[in-house]
Amino acid sequence: LLANAGYAQTYEIQKLKETIASQPDDSLKVNNLILLSNKYLGEDPKEAVHYGIEAQQLAKKLHYKGEAYAYKAVGTGYFYLSDNRNAALQFQNSLRLFDSRGIKSGVANILSSLGSTYYNAGEGTKAIDFFLRSLTLAEELNDSLRIGTALNGIGTVYSNKNETLDKA
Repeated sequence: LLANAGYAQTYEIQKLKETIASQPDDSLKVNNLILLSNKYLGEDPKEAVHYGIEAQQLAKKLHYKGEAYAYKAVGTGYFYLSDNRNAALQFQNSLRLFDSRGIKSGVANILSSLGSTYYNAGEGTKAIDFFLRSLTLAEELNDSLRIGTALNGIGTVYSNKNETLDKA
């Protein structure tokens, strides 16, 4: 079963690469590059970053709103590589774009991603700030997935110190 799952993932990646190679430079290609980046996360995060950057460049050239998602894809790749500095930089760029376009669900998601990044970097105070900002926005949007993610992040940060265990 595991061999079949691995084969299926490899097959999906190959088919997606073939599709991208034959596509014109348009928004659909940007979306497929982001999808390909996401497929590489668990397998090869460096490739995830590579395809995310391709998506960024094309989205920027097209002035396409998918640019915010491309920055998120690159940031997630760096996150998987434990490159917190570059992950935070990419997430900040994504946050700026989501915010400027008024995409609140994207803002809430990226705030949570920044919280996780700063948590992994050992910066609990910054992590809590981002998770709380994400929680506030997620509650405003009534987005139960983001609420849960933010609360989980807050609990994780608080559980790391004896003096904040009660908050966890």
